[in-house]
Parts: sequence; C-alpha cells; structure tokens
Amino acid sequence: MRPQPHPAWRRFPALLLSALLVACTAPAQDPAPPLAGPPSKRRGINLSKACHYSREVPFADVFQLSSPWIHQNADSTKPWRLDEALEETADGWPVLRPGRGAATLLLRGQGGKYPAGDYVCTYRGSGRITASLDGRVGDAEDGRLVIEVANPSDEGILLKIVEQDPQDPIRDLHVWLPGYEDGKRVWNQAFLDALRPFGTLRFMDWQRTNNSVQVRWAERSLPSHRTQDSDRGVCFEHVLALCNELDADLWLCVPHQADDGYLDALASFVAEQLEPELRVYLEYSNEVWNGMFEQRAWVEANTPGGSFAEQYAARCKRAFAAFAKRLPAERLVRVVATQGANVHYTKQLVAQFAAGEADALSPAYYLGLGGAVKQIDPDATPAEVVGALRAAWQGERKGAMEQVAALAAGKQLPLVAYEGGQHLVNYDKQAPNRVALIRAQNTPDMERLYADLFAHWKQLGGGLFCAYSLATAQDARSGSWGHLDSVFDPPQESAKYRALLEWWAEAGEERGSK
Repeated sequence: MRPQPHPAWRRFPALLLSALLVACTAPAQDPAPPLAGPPSKRRGINLSKACHYSREVPFADVFQLSSPWIHQNADSTKPWRLDEALEETADGWPVLRPGRGAATLLLRGQGGKYPAGDYVCTYRGSGRITASLDGRVGDAEDGRLVIEVANPSDEGILLKIVEQDPQDPIRDLHVWLPGYEDGKRVWNQAFLDALRPFGTLRFMDWQRTNNSVQVRWAERSLPSHRTQDSDRGVCFEHVLALCNELDADLWLCVPHQADDGYLDALASFVAEQLEPELRVYLEYSNEVWNGMFEQRAWVEANTPGGSFAEQYAARCKRAFAAFAKRLPAERLVRVVATQGANVHYTKQLVAQFAAGEADALSPAYYLGLGGAVKQIDPDATPAEVVGALRAAWQGERKGAMEQVAALAAGKQLPLVAYEGGQHLVNYDKQAPNRVALIRAQNTPDMERLYADLFAHWKQLGGGLFCAYSLATAQDARSGSWGHLDSVFDPPQESAKYRALLEWWAEAGEERGSK
C-alpha cells in the first residue's frame, strides 16, 4: 500500500497529478552528437558576480574586490556616506580634501567564513589608513600595515584612508589574504581548488553582462584599476588568465551594445591571449529574450527585423562573424541561447540559422516551482520540498526540454546548457517558508534529484552543462544559487557540488579530475 502523503504535499495537487499523468517522450530525431572533448570539459560552471561580498573570493589580493569608495568624514563622525562627490583618479584612487576620508568594504557578507589571521596591506604614497569592523590595525610602517582579523563575521573589513599627502597620495594599495603577502600569486588557492573539476567556465556575471553599459573597447575594465567591483565587470586579462591557469574552455558573453570596434578588438585579444588548445563558447549577451534585462528592449529598438527571434539572430551572427575572423572553426563554438521552457520561441529562433551559421543550441535547464514556491509549507521537510521540485519537473519541464532537444537535433545542433540547477526562489521578503527552502539545499534528496536531471540531460544528447553558480550565500529569498556556500567550505560536504562532480563521470575518469 502506498503511504499517505504528508499534509504539506496536499498543497500541490496539480503538480502531483502532472507527475503521474505526463509521459516523457524521446526527441523525434536522433540528438546531434555532443561537442567532442573529455567528460570534464562538459562539466561547466558559472562564476558569480565578482564583488566585495562575493563568497568565491577569487583573488589573493582581496582589495581587487573592494567596494566603491564610501565618502566619509575623516574622524568617522556621521553620516555614513557624504552627499558630496568624491574625486577619483583615472585608476580609481581617491583625491581627498582636508577633513575627508574614503572608506571601502572588503570580505563583506561572508557569513564569517573567510580566514582569520593577519592581512598584510601594502601601498605607495604617504598618509594614514585605519581598519574597523572585523579588522584592527596591528604593526604599521611606511607603505605597509597589518590588519588583524581575530573573529571573522558577516561584517567584513572596513578599510579607510583618513589622511594623505596631496603631493604623494596613497595608491597602488593591496590587501593580501593570510599567507599570500609575498605578492607572487594572483589567485586564492581555495578558489582554484573549487574550480579545478570544471573544464568550462562561464563569465556572464563576472562580466556584468546583464544591463551592460559598455559600447566601445576603451570603456572596458582594466587590470590597472584599483578594483574589479564595478559595472564594467572583471577585466578580460583576468578572465583569460583564469582559463589558462585551469586549462578551462572559455564561455564568453558579448556586451549587447558592443560596437564593431569592440567586437574586433575583443576577438583579437582572445585569439592572442587564450591558450591555443582552449575552446571559446561565444554567446551574444545573456537571456536576451528576458524582458527583465535591458538588453531585450535595446535589441528590439536597435535591430531591424520582423520578429524578435530575427532581431536576436542578427545580433548573434554579427558577433559570430567578428570572432570567426580571428579564431579557427575548431576553437569557436557559436552559441544560440534560448528560453528552454518556451518551445514556440525556440522553434522560431532555430529557423533563423541556416546550416553552418551556428554550432550549438543552448537552453537553461533549471528545476523550479515558479509561483507555486509560495505554497510550500514552512514546516515542510527537505524531502517534501525536493519532492515538490521533482513533481514540477516531471510534470512540465522535462517535456518542454525534450521538444527543445528535438528542435536542436532537427538542425543538427549540439545541445549545451548555459545555466542550470535548482531554482528554489521566493522573492517575498517576509516568506515564511524561506528556511524550509534553504534546508532542502544540502541534502541527499537534492543530490539524487540532480543526478536524475543530469541523466535526463544525457538521454537528450546534451553535452556541456554550465551549472549556476559556484559559490553564493544560501538564501532562498534571492536564490540559493551557489553549489557551495563559500569556497572556504570543504567542497565535498556540499550535496549540490558533489552532484556536479559525479554527473559526467565515466569509467576510468577520476572523480572530480580534469
């Protein structure tokens, strides 16, 4: 006899009925062969936004992710931020007037998981620097001071320039993680270790692709700027250096407003700087179909065409052409991204590309509840939350993805996923079930659901799957997107991360290896 469902399940009659009644059919055509490469090359990951509260902490020099300057009084009297503008040099260093200071936040929002110890701050120029919140200034001398962190918390470190010589202002400032003060290493080793199992890296959030302000190549981010936490994103020098360091293929998102000069310069830069054996997955912007991002309206307003699918395709082909001039065909994967749940739009989209004009069709493959997430009982167990997620997937999402796979197969386009994973989000700030959604994240039930998702992806002929994303705070209100809560956590203790390591494992491939 089948056991009776918990009362929490009774809130999902439609989802459960769909799970029982919907039969999943295979694509009408044989799937296109996956893009060649070892299994680990088909195990991809998205990097989260690189900023002062990033739990990925990519750089050994954490000042590379310092927040925008907070203009304050030098003596720390209120207000927290002055209304008057703060003058900065071209590289982002403050120009202070008497009595004024410039503060910046480091390692904010880490939940206390960043390392305790001595953070060595080095700089050029003359002046005085203070530290507060989690940090305290210890030994200090000209050009060097120690920031002591005894008890890391969610507050992070507030670093503040309170005095400087106008003729020799403070600049070229670095704050090194404990043990990295020799300045010889670019990357935080914990970050590299967490990324090492992934053969493809997608930099959409690192590049600040959504709502991008970049038009001309001269407007891009540069490594010489004092921080990479800006609306221009992380510089391409760091993007390519990370791929080279990890022998990882590059998934690049082109800013939607990029002019011809930008496209040509970016293509040349990638061709010159990326290791020649690495592949480039090229995507025009991100989720251009999604009206919540500015790129949708911009494409509609600035691109000739009879339909949005035609307009988007035209923008893709323009970017593809620029890179095809610089990269050989075997290194360039021209990606057509689509809304995986919208079969009608996908059908319109693939019709815009003749044979040889694209190399892959790319939906996202998420497991979510949509508006039904609000119906989850606050007392629901993790098994019940994941069960509802599974029911929704089996009821609707699997069938839609099978139709998308059939459209890809019909065009002989390999299937790759630009994003995917769990999508448990309740944007209600007062959501009573937020804790229940968070509790479901790191569980064996979630790991098994991931395994079944990936098994279905393989069945569809899917190749590269770029999970979203590496490490973020597990906060179901804004999305528990990270497969790690922090790169400083033991990765094997995360069910979602373990699932990513297993999903392309084949006989003879060491778990998590490259």
